Amino acid sequence: MDCTKHFTLFHSVSLLLLLAPAVLSQINIVTVIDASLQEGAGWVQQSVSNAQKKTGLSLKQSLVSLSLEDEEASEGQFCSALYNGAAVVLDLAAGGWMYGRDHAAAHGVPYVRVQISNYQWMSAVDAFLQSRNATDAALIFGSEDQLDQALYYLVEGSVIRVIVLHGIETNSTETLRKMRPAPSYYVIIGTTSELNILFNKALNNQLVSRDSRWTLVATDVKPGVLDLSLVTGTTAVTVIAPTEKVCCTVRDVPLDCACSTLNAMSSWSNVEWSSEKKQVVPQMEFSLTAVNSSSKTVIGSWNTLSKLDLNPDYKNSPIRRFFKIGAVLAHPWLYQKEGGKPDEYEGYCMSLTKRLADGMEFDFKFVLPEDGQYGARQKNGSWNGLVGDLAKGLTDIIVAPLTMTSEREEVIDFVAPYFDQSGISIVIRKSQREESLFKFMTVLKAEVWVSIVAALVVTGVMIWLLDRYSPYSAQNNAALYPANCRKFTLKESFWFALTSFTPQGGGEAPKALSGRTLVAAYWLFVVLMLATFTANLAAFLTVERMQTPVSSLQELAGQSKINYTVLQSTSTEQYFTNMAAAEEELYRVWKELTLNSTSDQSKYRVWDYPIKEQYTHILKVIDETGPVATAEDGFKKVLDNEKGQFAFIHDASEIRYKVYHSCLLTEVGEAFAEQPYAIAVQQGSHLQDEISRAILELQKERYFEVLSAEFWNASARSACPNENDSEGITLQSLGGVFIATLIGLALAMIALAIEVLYYKRGQPKVNSGNPKLSLKMSGEKRGVIDVVPVYH
Repeated sequence: MDCTKHFTLFHSVSLLLLLAPAVLSQINIVTVIDASLQEGAGWVQQSVSNAQKKTGLSLKQSLVSLSLEDEEASEGQFCSALYNGAAVVLDLAAGGWMYGRDHAAAHGVPYVRVQISNYQWMSAVDAFLQSRNATDAALIFGSEDQLDQALYYLVEGSVIRVIVLHGIETNSTETLRKMRPAPSYYVIIGTTSELNILFNKALNNQLVSRDSRWTLVATDVKPGVLDLSLVTGTTAVTVIAPTEKVCCTVRDVPLDCACSTLNAMSSWSNVEWSSEKKQVVPQMEFSLTAVNSSSKTVIGSWNTLSKLDLNPDYKNSPIRRFFKIGAVLAHPWLYQKEGGKPDEYEGYCMSLTKRLADGMEFDFKFVLPEDGQYGARQKNGSWNGLVGDLAKGLTDIIVAPLTMTSEREEVIDFVAPYFDQSGISIVIRKSQREESLFKFMTVLKAEVWVSIVAALVVTGVMIWLLDRYSPYSAQNNAALYPANCRKFTLKESFWFALTSFTPQGGGEAPKALSGRTLVAAYWLFVVLMLATFTANLAAFLTVERMQTPVSSLQELAGQSKINYTVLQSTSTEQYFTNMAAAEEELYRVWKELTLNSTSDQSKYRVWDYPIKEQYTHILKVIDETGPVATAEDGFKKVLDNEKGQFAFIHDASEIRYKVYHSCLLTEVGEAFAEQPYAIAVQQGSHLQDEISRAILELQKERYFEVLSAEFWNASARSACPNENDSEGITLQSLGGVFIATLIGLALAMIALAIEVLYYKRGQPKVNSGNPKLSLKMSGEKRGVIDVVPVYH
């Protein structure tokens, strides 16, 4: 029998006798006790018998069994006991019974609560765990009674997240292994014999894996019974046990007393009376000992009044917690470190996680989902991706660009947002200018150029014919015109037609009326063609500089030239699914409104539906194209389409990062459907409040602004060439003009060479022997005979 509980009851019964009227020959004691603590009824009966023998009074006990499952029946028993007459009420319930306390006060019956549960054991464990910076623990109880009693303390005053188990069986072992986050500490509470059995099971089931994680709490005073030989190797445990003097202290007798004897009524100097709670609590004292395979070290003590007192010489090294962080590979959030190991990452989420780990003192490891998805609800109701892993307990925390949605909050919990409104955006590839040396030639179609050349040739031939056969031409009527007047031979005619296209003009025009009429019409043709070419060239260059064929989501939905898609199992895909469903629902409501016979048909007509079904069309295109598995696949599709006819609808912040670091991409329009990003934890996790406080502290320090500036920096665009609309025409576009000039220069040099050779070949040969001078009449020119010397 537990001596401390027995003597506490003895003290309480004696106190009740002092409170009861002395004139009564028989004193009725109403005792309330938990239904799960049946052994306590025996302690009460023995204490009442001892008190009756000692005082000689007639004591009668009415036992009320308190059952939380059927509290009405317990209340009925209690009221009957008070009706039959009660001198005192003795409350032995582990958590106290407010109903009994209030009704005892209403009837003027003295009330005393006696704490006979393991309240102080739990208080000592709680104080020790908090000293080790523990935030979670697995509590394993040797008996179900101990478990039930502990629940009252855990609900009332503990701040440590716990999982409570009865014993260590196969199923409980699996529960501990799957627990996420994994407990930082394990505590076994029970008698010394129960501790031996349970700790041995923990060793056999390979639960004892980290140093100083296990704490053994003995509920009895049996020194030497605990089998510490189980502690082997580097394994170390902490033992919390009542000191050997506890029984003697409670009885207020010398410390060498025999705790098994019950022979005297103790004084009240060693119990604590709480007037506020009307509660009697014995003064307990526990020793805290660190035990390993080779030594025992007393690390401190705990008692009712002064609570935890640690040995200052003992080095307390709390164990850092370890969390599995769920994340998805995506720039700039988390990506493989260049030149690093396969599990070495860097990025926004890596920097944030490191900062949280430093502040919250934990170690971590990134765990990527097998499907690489963020998480969406499946047809069977389950979740995939990051959300599914967290809900299943495969990860402890999600640190990723995860949007807060009501659907996800059904299975996980979000903490305070860490990233501003991001939203959804559209990215396409820029239209690349086709570089061509003869790009200016593409302003007009080939048939136009052929027609211009044909017009030039025909005009040249016609000028020659008109000048040759017109009686009023300079060629046929030289007396009417000045000397050296231009004669339009076939060569001169073609030269005139060609030079008419230049600002210098064609030179002297034909003299005959017929020739001038043709030239006037030809000049009008030249002016119109030059003006048309200039205007088309300006328009051609202007249209070419229009980089984006669409500028918003509405324009994207209203065209059919550009295809597009989204990343699967993301909030972006869910957004379009929800919006399309909303459009269908609105159309259904509209039909019901318009087809209702009671509605005003002049106001509502079914064919006058006022809402465009753009989201339904967008979702249809996405389904036909097929969502991509990863964001990198989406960006690759955009880059592979050199004509800029593929768009990727994705997270705005990630698109902005890609645009900053790629000269080929451009963001279309403004972001829409803005939502914040937040870290997620398991539902009910104690980490929610802790991480939220850490996030708020980082916001006060403006940490997130600095971190965002590190990854979203517009200065990265400086590496791209100038793409302003005012950018001049490149040499590659007009290089053909220079080539044509060079070709003309080359042809001129060739012509010069031909002229020189022809001239040299036509020179007279000089006879060096006896040259004879002869005269050759070269022809008549205006009555003058040219005499050219000829040497033979």
